[in-house]
Amino acid sequence: MMKRSRQSTQELKIKEKLIFSRLTKFQEDAHLKSDKDLFKEISKLDLMYLNNKSYRYNIDGSLANIGKNRKSLIFLYFVKRRLLNLAQKSQKDHIYYNLGNTLLSIADIKYGHTIKDLITITELREARRYFSLVSDISIFPQSRTNLGNILDTYGRNYEAIQEYKKVLNRSPNFGMACGNKAKALLYYYNLISTKNPQLLYRAKELLEKAVKEENTVYYGGQGSLNSFKKELATVTGFIAKFKMRPSSQMTVYSPKSRYLIFCMKKNLFLNFCFSCFKCKQGYNDSLPIYFIDKVADNHQENNYMNSSYSKRTYYSIKTLNQIYEDYSTARYLYFHAINKNFYITNKTTKYISALDYCTNSLQYGLLKTAYIKLFNILDKLAQLIYTNYGIEQKNIYFTDLKSSVFETLIVEKNSRNLLALHSMAWDIKKDQIFHYLSKVRNYLTHEFIDIIRFERRSEEFKDAFFYEHHLSEDQIKHNIEDLFLLVKSALMYVSNELFKDSRVRKDNRTISVPLYFQN
Repeated sequence: MMKRSRQSTQELKIKEKLIFSRLTKFQEDAHLKSDKDLFKEISKLDLMYLNNKSYRYNIDGSLANIGKNRKSLIFLYFVKRRLLNLAQKSQKDHIYYNLGNTLLSIADIKYGHTIKDLITITELREARRYFSLVSDISIFPQSRTNLGNILDTYGRNYEAIQEYKKVLNRSPNFGMACGNKAKALLYYYNLISTKNPQLLYRAKELLEKAVKEENTVYYGGQGSLNSFKKELATVTGFIAKFKMRPSSQMTVYSPKSRYLIFCMKKNLFLNFCFSCFKCKQGYNDSLPIYFIDKVADNHQENNYMNSSYSKRTYYSIKTLNQIYEDYSTARYLYFHAINKNFYITNKTTKYISALDYCTNSLQYGLLKTAYIKLFNILDKLAQLIYTNYGIEQKNIYFTDLKSSVFETLIVEKNSRNLLALHSMAWDIKKDQIFHYLSKVRNYLTHEFIDIIRFERRSEEFKDAFFYEHHLSEDQIKHNIEDLFLLVKSALMYVSNELFKDSRVRKDNRTISVPLYFQN
């Protein structure tokens, strides 16, 4: 029996090698054949290896590469249809990964990467959604790095950095994630007004790793390696020229407050310190905000309510303060919901049992309140933007940032920061990547969400209404942290855009407005 088992294993390995070599040869020779000939050969291969797992796993990746190399939309749409049919029958990671890559190739052929193009492209949103479904460790690094690259393309560089971070947490030696994260950090260093030298040192470390790793060329090509080498030389020269100190030579700040430590670990402070545990300024909300006003022809015009501000700036400040208040309140509620014991306090309220595994408590009430406050900030951000740019509209919601009016503003200003907000607004629409966050908020506001004691799975619930209105404790915490990242990112993009506005003055009739802190 042992001999037979070993023999069958060896035969299987030989068969897999033959299939792999045949697919490699098929891919290499594809440029010599017409689309029609390729379709015929694919049909033959499908029949020949109908029940072979190795073939089914590798064929569609090969076809996606062929379509990309041929720059053939006909071929790529064929691959896309084929993969979508497979995805309906089997939810496998390699199918999602190949779908994402196919959609990326279609987008590269159909469009450029101008602001106007990026507003129009739907394939990149689809590709990102499929990449986000991949969890298999063998293709997770490539998939999540691609996802981060798409975010970066849309100006969502802070979120891209978080995606590269996820890759490096699981695969610390993945060169493309190292290099791309470094470039995103350098983008922030050049963009922000308050320079943080630690960003340069972190970028330098990542670039050194990206250049050293052999997999950089394998996944990104020689062009990526050359780009990383060039960036590394620039950063190294800049650090030497200005004699910047690494964090190891700085005075380390060690807060004693559990709340401050919790917020830093969860990355919940509003600043550009990128979770720097060593510097004091990393432990507070110091996101810079700028407003500009036109020079008024009369004093009254720029003295609304005796404030020395115009009406537009006055109400922009009011909205911004409410955003900060809501964010800090949600953060404080979240901290106490996780860290405080509510056993005695919960006894003061008698909840009615629905005779299931759901419970209500003050802890869950705090989590739900934090959730609603965070999501509502997105609508206030849209209000802030519309007010600041003089777009008149009643009942403004975050989804209005994908309107034709806002798209016109994005194109006029040629702004990647506003494009980032437009992309985020699409994300919470139906069938998009963050729509689940919107659904939960609507249920909390208008109906109910109950916390169930075990992890829910859709296949276990025949009642879709029950499934959508119940979350596990881990799920609502995960959703809240997704919302914190979304809101913080949106605030950063707004800050970056307002800073850019304050630097780029169209004429001498605009001034940067001085802002004062409350006592």
